[in-house]
Amino acid sequence: MIEKENFSYESLFLLIDISEKKSDQKFSLKTLKRIDIVDKFDIDLKKTEIYEDEYFVLKCFNSDEMSGLLLKVLKKENLGERIQRLYVLPVDYVQIKKVIDYNNYKKVKCEKVFFKGFSDENIKNGYLNLLRKNFKELSVFYKLDKDLLLKVDSENDPFLLSEIVLSSLEVDKDLFYSFVFETDLEKRFKKILLTIKEEIEKKKLEERLYDEVLENINENSKKVFLKEQLKIINRELGQDVDVEDEFLKLKNRILKSDLSNYAKEKALEEAHRLKSLPTYSAEYSIIKNYIDWILSLPWNRVTLDNFDIKLAKNILTKNHYGLTQVKERILEYLSVLKLSKNSKGHILCFVGAPGVGKTSLGQSIAEAMGRKFVRISLGGIKDESEIKGHRRTYVGAMPGRIIQMMKRAGVVNPVFMLDEIDKLGGDFKGDPSSALLEILDPQINNSFSDNYLEIEYDLSKVLFICTANVTHTIPPALKDRMEIIKIPGYLEFEKVEISKRFLIPKIMKRSGLKKQDIIFEDEGIVKIIRNYSPESGIRGLEKNIQTIMGKRAKEIALGEKVKNKNIGKEEVLKYLGPEDYIERTKEKGNIPGVVNGLAWTPNGGKVLTVETIILEGNGNVQLTGQLGDVMKESASTAISYLRKNYRLFGIDKDFYKNFDIHIHIPEGAIPKDGPSAGITLVVSLISALKERPVRDDFAMTGEISLTGNVLPVGGLLEKIVAAQIDGIKNIIVPQKNMTHLKGIPLKVRRDLKFYFVNSIYETAKILF
Repeated sequence: MIEKENFSYESLFLLIDISEKKSDQKFSLKTLKRIDIVDKFDIDLKKTEIYEDEYFVLKCFNSDEMSGLLLKVLKKENLGERIQRLYVLPVDYVQIKKVIDYNNYKKVKCEKVFFKGFSDENIKNGYLNLLRKNFKELSVFYKLDKDLLLKVDSENDPFLLSEIVLSSLEVDKDLFYSFVFETDLEKRFKKILLTIKEEIEKKKLEERLYDEVLENINENSKKVFLKEQLKIINRELGQDVDVEDEFLKLKNRILKSDLSNYAKEKALEEAHRLKSLPTYSAEYSIIKNYIDWILSLPWNRVTLDNFDIKLAKNILTKNHYGLTQVKERILEYLSVLKLSKNSKGHILCFVGAPGVGKTSLGQSIAEAMGRKFVRISLGGIKDESEIKGHRRTYVGAMPGRIIQMMKRAGVVNPVFMLDEIDKLGGDFKGDPSSALLEILDPQINNSFSDNYLEIEYDLSKVLFICTANVTHTIPPALKDRMEIIKIPGYLEFEKVEISKRFLIPKIMKRSGLKKQDIIFEDEGIVKIIRNYSPESGIRGLEKNIQTIMGKRAKEIALGEKVKNKNIGKEEVLKYLGPEDYIERTKEKGNIPGVVNGLAWTPNGGKVLTVETIILEGNGNVQLTGQLGDVMKESASTAISYLRKNYRLFGIDKDFYKNFDIHIHIPEGAIPKDGPSAGITLVVSLISALKERPVRDDFAMTGEISLTGNVLPVGGLLEKIVAAQIDGIKNIIVPQKNMTHLKGIPLKVRRDLKFYFVNSIYETAKILF
């Protein structure tokens, strides 16, 4: 210890207790380590003055230990209102004997701590040499200055040597205190030596680990250096992205997703590629977009099916009027799905004219099953990539529309409607109908491969429903994979009911009108249907009702007085203007050669008049009325048949030589074609050649063969409805169409008389 001035340990010393100070308060533990060196520390004295050359006791140990350090103040500095910096000189270790409260501050009486020396000189020298040797070994790791090492080598006082060594050890506070207040020097040396040994081993281990890490760093130093440069570049470009953090987030998203095993492997592979790319590169955005697409798709998410057939029946009845046979077929289809518990099966294809409710039927099926509903329109698609996506090698590549809609659905079992499948195109870019083969085949669509994803995607749980206006333009291979359900369209009385139950309330609400503002009469609705929107669907009917309500809304908005709130025939003519479809003009009286035929059109059934006149000439045949090839062939067949069988009908054998024949079907501006006018053409020719009229309350339909057989035709329901509306009472139909009559509502068949024929001769017997 240093030479101390004369003072009494019985004196009262100010006690400064820093044992419970917070870590952010300033004091230096070095004060306790340097016995013969001036040290300094800062402390809040709370207005207590400590003067230079005064002594005080510093207590900075555990509160249960009444030990401290006696310090002498050499110099002090004021650093602020309450903080002072003290330059102190350690004097002695002391044991506090008595604590006295003095003006809210504590003063203590203390006594010097005496240290026990070594029992033997040889033991002392052994410990001194051992401590010097170990400290020198430790100094290699601590990198201490040479002066300190020289001092350790030259110091022979065990106490001072231990103090010098303690001042250089990097140990925690509690361990340090245990060294400082160990008064038995032999025990102190043992503790210090043990600690130094542990420290040396720890430093050696750290050095070995450091060398191993350094070796790995050297191997990857170039990559690390480049990554650091990349971070700086990204930061300068305003793209300060932590690539590692982004990669970990992306990896966690992939691992937690419901992807298939192969899809997870593919996504993780692409994520590792993404990690090594700069964020501003084009490939980075391509790969990132690809992974986002994979993660956004549903792979296992499903909606639970509701196979309540009664509920499905109620929904179909509520949303659709009529279409009895179509509804029955849908209920049968849902019943099969319920019993088999398997969505694999027939692909339904609704075929019908525009506006008959094909799409809304699909929506009703989805509502009944509790599934999501998505649709795409295939009309005009010519590029195969629209269906199966683009290869990722192309700029702006993206998945096909099937995968896009699956993402929108969010589940793997939606009701997926493919609209306008009959309007698919094809060009040098590929045939989209071929791409649909894989999708619409229940046996293989569980491994659908999109060109963009390049991962098999399961579409087997999807309920596909297709729609088309006609079937003859659907590619045969596609048609073979679907079950065709024909929607014949709505009859006149069904349109009236649909108008009253659905269209008028919906449009009235949309137009802001009230029930007392406008009242539609049945005869007014019939007038709209017959003369403005006679098509099979109801879109035209809806538009015309909307027009009438719009005009009525305008009158109310302008404050005009409406004399008649009812909408009858006259009001329809007033609001909609001249009729778009004028009823067929009937000939007055029965005229030879004029016969009523029944035809099917996209707008429903129609009664067509076939007119034939015989002129003097040399056998020329003239056909007018914008007839198609099929009807021209039927006319040629009729003439050939009569030339062969003239005796059966009592006509001139050489009529085809001596006369010119002119066959005309009015409404020439409208193209007409189809295989159901043969019987009408023959009867018209017989009537003209025999100069015997056919009753105007008769109409007929059927194709003929060269041998005179009457062949069956389609569209019988629409034709019969047209005949009923036109006032026809008697209808001649092919014998083979008799079974089709059972499916026609009694309301349509009533007041009509049907004649079933197998040949032209039977037809002639009925008419002549």
